[in-house]
Amino acid sequence: MITQKLAMFPLKLIVFPREEVALHIFEERYQQLIQDCEDDLISFGIPTYSNKKMPYGTEVIVIKGTKRYPT
Repeated sequence: MITQKLAMFPLKLIVFPREEVALHIFEERYQQLIQDCEDDLISFGIPTYSNKKMPYGTEVIVIKGTKRYPT
């Protein structure tokens, strides 16, 4: 059995295949996560919480960041 780690980014969001999503990320740790995913072409997970449970989630890959702000 092969086990891989998947970084999780908790958002109130469900992403569908081929959907483009604008993320406005303020926390440094999540900015770093997105940068790492973009640089290394790795994915991250967005867990979906419903009624205090996490029955589903979405695995996302960043193809290209289009705009970044210095602050």
